[in-house]
Amino acid sequence: MSTITAPSEKIIAPAAARPAASHTPDAALIRGIADGDRRAMQILYTRHSVRIYRFILRLTHDASLAEDLVNEVF
Repeated sequence: MSTITAPSEKIIAPAAARPAASHTPDAALIRGIADGDRRAMQILYTRHSVRIYRFILRLTHDASLAEDLVNEVF
């Protein structure tokens, strides 16, 4: 008889054990994203999405396209 096991999940430290979002360098957030930390992705997106959107909007002059491209960036 074989047993079925659930895929292993990454263990993410509680919020109190993680550094404050505003003090976490982007490189550390990217490492967290690679390790499956969804909060790291939220922080990185929140930190940079508006600037990236505005930059792309200036280049394309198309709000819908700019939104799509921001999503592609992340």
